[in-house]
Amino acid sequence: MARNSMRSALFILFLIVVVVFPADIDAATANWYEAAKGEKQVLWYTSLNIEDAEKITAPFAKKYPGIEVTINRQSANSVLQKVLTERRAGKDIADVVMVGAEYLDLLQNRNFFQKYSSPESKLEKGEFWTATYMSVHSIAFNRNLLSADAAPRRYQDLLQERWKGKLAVNLGNPTWIYSMLDFFGKENGMNFLKKVAASNPRAYRGTTLLMQSVVASDAEVGIALNHDGVMAFVNKNAPVALSAVQDPLYADVHGIAILGNAPRPNAARLFVDFIVSKEAQAILATLDKTTVREDVPSKYQIDRKTLRIIGPEARAKVEEYDKMMVDLFTK
Repeated sequence: MARNSMRSALFILFLIVVVVFPADIDAATANWYEAAKGEKQVLWYTSLNIEDAEKITAPFAKKYPGIEVTINRQSANSVLQKVLTERRAGKDIADVVMVGAEYLDLLQNRNFFQKYSSPESKLEKGEFWTATYMSVHSIAFNRNLLSADAAPRRYQDLLQERWKGKLAVNLGNPTWIYSMLDFFGKENGMNFLKKVAASNPRAYRGTTLLMQSVVASDAEVGIALNHDGVMAFVNKNAPVALSAVQDPLYADVHGIAILGNAPRPNAARLFVDFIVSKEAQAILATLDKTTVREDVPSKYQIDRKTLRIIGPEARAKVEEYDKMMVDLFTK
């Protein structure tokens, strides 16, 4: 009788484990999941566009029933300012922040994050944030106005007289300044940037506004763009395309971090691990992101070995580069 009771108890325990913890959740993660279910939510501040963000949150919710991800989507600079404002007010409201690494570095240097580096990470990672994907600096053009052969393929091509008044520059990508200084050398790079500015390009803060200008034929060529932002328009059959740049390509790293006083830290850890898991990275690849995992191929065909990734030393000067962008292209 006692033996039968023991068997029944073990069977019930087995059922509880199967029902409560999905089969693809390991034992260590299961402990966090159990605690996270009491938190019920993750509040995610991100610069990822809302449609793409929702394609990440849906499978997360399926994998971790009972935990809802609330998306607060803003530009990277707006996310930065929001986090700073909320901390000054004495309280972190969000749990996780996912923006460009340059913004994460700024917040990390102010001790805004708690230590957590996902074991799933396959690229750059430190104690406080984990790389999620890369955005490759790109040039785009209006296909109704230009052929692919006529579009600029070298950075030096942007100085041709034909582009005077026909360029648009993205002020929201300040590390593009670094990439040009690195490519040409500091002195020649500054001369190059001043000559581009002298061609009177239209200035926009953000890929979406700039690409709308190119689509509307207000500008023929857009520069200081990220390839995934351009591809969002290409995929909607807008009359735009990426130029086949023959010079070395530069890439910004994007990452995710948990705020130091995150209200829901267990759910936040689960979400960070999910973002850099093979499952979520495969989703990001379908969204034209350059994945941080080499075991997940990207749709955008680039040679990772020749890609120049913008590192911490360059990112440390992002505020300087942002001021240079404004000074060069808005005055």
